[in-house]
Parts: sequence; structure tokens; C-alpha cells
Amino acid sequence: MSPEQARLPDSSRVAVISAHLDDAIFSVGAGIAAIARKGMEVEVITVLAGDPDQAYPAGSWDRATGFRTSGEAARVRREEDRRACQILGARPVWFPFHDEQYLRGGSDEEIGERLRSHLMMADAVLVPGYPLSHPDHAWASALVLAMGLQVPVGLYAEQPYLVSLGHSTYRKGVGGWILPPIPAWLPPAAASNEGEAESSASETDRAQLPRLSESPSQGWPDLHGRWLPLRAGTKDRRAKRAAREAYRSQLPRLSESHSCGWPVLRRRIDRVESGVGGELVAWVSSVGDRLEPTPPPVWSRAPSSERWRRRSRRDGGSSPGRSDG
Repeated sequence: MSPEQARLPDSSRVAVISAHLDDAIFSVGAGIAAIARKGMEVEVITVLAGDPDQAYPAGSWDRATGFRTSGEAARVRREEDRRACQILGARPVWFPFHDEQYLRGGSDEEIGERLRSHLMMADAVLVPGYPLSHPDHAWASALVLAMGLQVPVGLYAEQPYLVSLGHSTYRKGVGGWILPPIPAWLPPAAASNEGEAESSASETDRAQLPRLSESPSQGWPDLHGRWLPLRAGTKDRRAKRAAREAYRSQLPRLSESHSCGWPVLRRRIDRVESGVGGELVAWVSSVGDRLEPTPPPVWSRAPSSERWRRRSRRDGGSSPGRSDG
């Protein structure tokens, strides 16, 4: 067996980074189920899971989804995430930091060190990777990519944001799917619990994060035609659909933000994934201080898009949580 064909051992660990409590499952839930079904340990690490013990007045999103305080939102949403991960066979890990609605509750350095302690034992890591239009997603991705991890890192296409781009924005290339370039911008640094949240970072803070661009000259790898679907079967896709339904507090507001109801948005997500053959991921690895494209791990490779579409049509498609902190 060649090195490229070598499979990860049964005891391998995969860490999936989620900025918020639902991002990972919406984006790569079927892939998570498939990995767990192979006997591999999967941790879904939500970096901005909120602090159940805090009682800040609810931010704009939390208020719109029916919560009165940040702590209430964190408690309910963590329970939703626990149920979703249980359906997929993954183990949720929750950090007590806050999203853009509130003060972050920790510095980038503090959050990065806590995150690194989890990722050191992982054999592969999945992070938000496209289109990174939400500042929290871009920040979480940059935080991980700046660590220079010596394991394969998969940049995953984010749902339902990919749906918002429309079918015309991506096309099939020779080696994989081609997605439009990510804008060359830097996410704001996380706000600490000292003072008010800031909308922009200092130049020093910005210099420490990789520039989010597909231009190799700016430190981001050339991912042209390198977005490939994760391997997942019929059972895995069904598990993802069931897991998404666990996020009951979020579905109405999330659908409203896409100008439709949840049944319509659900069909749109399934239709996009059916069209491209699954959940798209581009794999990279650290080479010195740069990120370079790398072949996907064997366990992650999906069948051809046409085979996936046939299976999806046939199947009707268009563990307890732990708080780290």
C-alpha cells in the first residue's frame, strides 16, 4: 500500500472547529457521521459556545430567537448541540467564549492556547473555509490556521452560506470544484473582557493572522479546483438531516435571514450538496510559514459526483457534551 493509500488507524481523532453552536453540523454533518461510523473519534469544538453562567442582556440574534439573556441562549443551544452531536456519533466540546453579539470573554492568545491543547492530539482538523462571510467564522479559521498544525487541515464550505451564493458561483474543474476567490481581508481580533468590543484590530494583531485570500502571494494556498466532497453514505446523510432538526431555536431565524421558511432552506441546502456531490472540503497542510494544498486523507474521499447524486435521489434527498471552561 502506497503512502497516499495508507489509512488512518482506528484510534485516529478528527477535530471539527465550529465558530457557533450549529455551524459544523450544518456544513459537514454527514462527513462527521461517516467518520464516526468508521470507529474514529470525532470532537466538534465550538469556540464561541457562550457562558451559561453569564446573564448579559440578550444580543440582537439571541433576542430574535426568543432568549432573554446570553446565559439562557448558551444553555439551550448547548443542549441542542449535544443532541445533534449524539445523532452523528460525535463528542461536543464547548468553550465559554462569546460571539460578535457580546464581549469575547478572552484574548486571542488565551483562546488559541486552549484550542491548541485539543488539536495537538488530532490526526486531522476541519475548519470553516468558505465563504467566510461571517466575521466569527473568519476569525476562528484564522486562529487555527495561524497555529501551523502538522496535520492535514480541511477547509470546509459553510452552509447555509454556500446556498446564498447561488449555483452560478461554482463550477467543476479537472481535479475538483472551483469556487470564487475569498476576498482578501482580515477578520477583526477578538474583543477581550477589558473594555468594549472593537470592530477592527490593531495592525499588530492583524499581522499575526493569515490573510484570507486565495492568492498564494498573500499566504493563502491556491485552491483553484481543489474543493472535493467528503465521503458519506445514505445513513450519514439521513443522520445529518436529523441532527439539523435538533437546532430548533435557530431554524426560524436562520431561514428568515435567507428570506424563506425552514422547509425551503432545507431543500436548498440538500439540492446544492447533491449538485456538487456532497459537503465540499479543500485540504491544506503547513509548509514552513505557508499553507499548501495537500491530497485528501483516503478516509475522506467521496465517490464521483454522479454516483453521489444517484444515491442521494435513491435515498430521498435533494456522546454527552463537555464544557471546556
